[in-house]
Amino acid sequence: MARGLAHYRVIQGLYRGGQADVFLAVDQRSQRQVCIKIYHLQGGAPARRRVQAEAWKLARVDSPRVVDILDVVGYADELALVTRYVPGVDMQTLLQDQGRLTVEDTLSIAMDLAVALGAAHRQQLVHGDLSARNVLLDRDGRATLGDFGVAVQQGEALAGFSPQALSPEQARGDMSDPRSDFFCLGLLLYRALYGQHPYADKDSVDYDTLQRGLDEAPLLPGLMPGVADAVVQLLRDLLAQDPNQRIQTAVTLRERLRQLRVRLPASTELGGHVARLQRSLPAPELPLRLPRRLVTLPPMKRVRDWMRGYWLRGSVGARLLVVAVALGLPLLLHAWLQRPGPCVAVTNIDFKTQRLRGVDLPAEAELLGQLVRLVKQEQPQAMVIADTPDSDSLWTLSRHGLSDRCVAQRLLEMRFECEDQLCDLVLDARGPRGGQQLSMPFVAGIGEQRFLSELRRLVAEQMTFLMD
Repeated sequence: MARGLAHYRVIQGLYRGGQADVFLAVDQRSQRQVCIKIYHLQGGAPARRRVQAEAWKLARVDSPRVVDILDVVGYADELALVTRYVPGVDMQTLLQDQGRLTVEDTLSIAMDLAVALGAAHRQQLVHGDLSARNVLLDRDGRATLGDFGVAVQQGEALAGFSPQALSPEQARGDMSDPRSDFFCLGLLLYRALYGQHPYADKDSVDYDTLQRGLDEAPLLPGLMPGVADAVVQLLRDLLAQDPNQRIQTAVTLRERLRQLRVRLPASTELGGHVARLQRSLPAPELPLRLPRRLVTLPPMKRVRDWMRGYWLRGSVGARLLVVAVALGLPLLLHAWLQRPGPCVAVTNIDFKTQRLRGVDLPAEAELLGQLVRLVKQEQPQAMVIADTPDSDSLWTLSRHGLSDRCVAQRLLEMRFECEDQLCDLVLDARGPRGGQQLSMPFVAGIGEQRFLSELRRLVAEQMTFLMD
């Protein structure tokens, strides 16, 4: 987002955690309530760029059971995710209050989460942190999966996870796999049904037991034997140590959950519990201000974010525009730096009369070359247009008549005016300020050094006149 978080107004804090602080805010453009999650990233700017890139990938996940990412704002080592606000509580809060959930409510939550995981897996994303804290429940009892802050592309290494949502392959440091999300979903369902983590030792996870696997899940009381066996078998299939022995796809998982859910009565308790808890939860003590660097981004960061967002829209026209801007700006800058300086057109030498006998005038080509060199010495930044090898004819910007003229229309002309065997060298300058003529007598026998010295004086005066 190119404008940062300036148009969001924070209302209250929602949650303070080890990885992020979550705020409830209002988008002042649409008056819609949103959540702003400010991450405490470890690893500085590289970690921020990685999470930011994954968040933009998640923004393409289209499912009502996944929290929509509305904006991603990052700068330096700070990152903010702006998401849709789900009024309710997270599943961790509900389980702390209730201890355990009914089979009906647990399966309903699992069906919603299976839809969310299917949408993410279709985009080749692995959530990697399917814990109770990241499952949001609204007042209708519907579940929404949030916090994709550590989500990665399938086959990449996970950068972080919650100990309560850890699969055996994650504990070994293997690459991410969508079936790891199914294992973590099994952990969550076990916690909801039995009131405890299957591999928990008090408040910590027993990693040795996690690697050995689940021996047996106790039957749930109060259910028909066929339904109870099916629920236990579902847990075994989700919590299998070998990923190849687990449920392989979200479609298969949803079908098995649906078959179980239709065999159980409808439940209306979950929404009531969520509404009661939401009213009773105190707001955490958080400073109601956002990081200043994320509120108003630096100008260059705004340009980069605008171009990146335009690129991610995916249309051919948008991407062509980004490519054109990306290539055009350096070309324009190069052209600006290479632009010619003030242009001076030096015309060929004009002899008003025929060469007079006894007056030894210098050769025209030699004299024109000397004049061009003197002009360049006086104004090194000027582009000199003349019919000599030393001129800058490459930079001719326009042509008028028989001679090259520059855009600035600065013209320097040398001519000899002779009468009765007496000659004057006239240097005529015409430019933006008008015209000016300077002359010097040219007599037979004048030394070359004196002639060049006087000519240099005239050139210096005329160039000062032309360039002011």
